Amino acid sequence: MNIQKIDRKAGARALRTLVASAALTLLAQAGHADAQRADRPKLVVQYADLDLTSASGAKILYRRIHAAAVKVCGIPDLMQLAAVAAAKACSDRAIADAVASIDNPLLTARHRAATGTTDQEGTLRASSRTRP
Repeated sequence: MNIQKIDRKAGARALRTLVASAALTLLAQAGHADAQRADRPKLVVQYADLDLTSASGAKILYRRIHAAAVKVCGIPDLMQLAAVAAAKACSDRAIADAVASIDNPLLTARHRAATGTTDQEGTLRASSRTRP
């Protein structure tokens, strides 16, 4: 009976240590993510040569933005699922930010068609990015 009490105490201590370690890891990752946002690479996409009043111009610009996002975010080893998810999230965010900053109706429509988002979803995402 006395041995069980010791094991329970040891188990409780181990669990507290594990929970504390997990919390510290999450905090460290959150801090690392903030630092990465500040230091993340950028790539300028030229589009002065395009007619953004035409669907073909918006299509070409969207391709350029997509290519730049892939270049900046990288192509991970497909066997590393976490890296694949991170690269996709990075490129999705980069594309959405670029489209929002250009603020062209045809480019926005092209992006919504590519991502399957509606006008309301796009508005909600954009407003959540601009909040402090």
